[in-house]
Amino acid sequence: MIIPMDRKIFDSLAVEAVGHACFEPMVPVYQDAMRRRCNRTEQEVRGEFYKSLSQGQRALFLFFSYYDHAIQSIDEFQRISGYYLTAQIFTAVKKSAEYFCDDEMLHLLVLIEQTILNNEGENISELYHRFREISSHTLAVIGACIKQNPAEFVCFEWKGANGEDWEQRMTALHLV
Repeated sequence: MIIPMDRKIFDSLAVEAVGHACFEPMVPVYQDAMRRRCNRTEQEVRGEFYKSLSQGQRALFLFFSYYDHAIQSIDEFQRISGYYLTAQIFTAVKKSAEYFCDDEMLHLLVLIEQTILNNEGENISELYHRFREISSHTLAVIGACIKQNPAEFVCFEWKGANGEDWEQRMTALHLV
């Protein structure tokens, strides 16, 4: 998926904010696909959407889809973790931690999975607080990965010498 971003904005973002800046443009595209799914299942639409993403974008989307819900409250943490497990999405969230080489988050996700599958609800509060503690590190790891490999996540907007943007240039050349 092409996610246009101004290079100056990208460079100015704090490393912890880069992930969200790259994730947010994907959300309305995903939501629109789900709304227009017609006779297709959520899994079919989700699969098509994931195929439109690069490997890095897929890892980013899966992590932040989980994170943005899980971080809200202990109840939401337990609910979204359980839902992702039953919908068989949790494994993909773990793979996103692997993609970003975040062993600490991966280990925690494995513990969350085991706790929920073993019905050990008394440990959820501890896991939630640990999730909140290490999340800032994870956001920094993700941001650093994106900053090192921007082409995997975004397409920098081109600006011509006279201030025209990429779309204006392609229109002028009759390529759009």
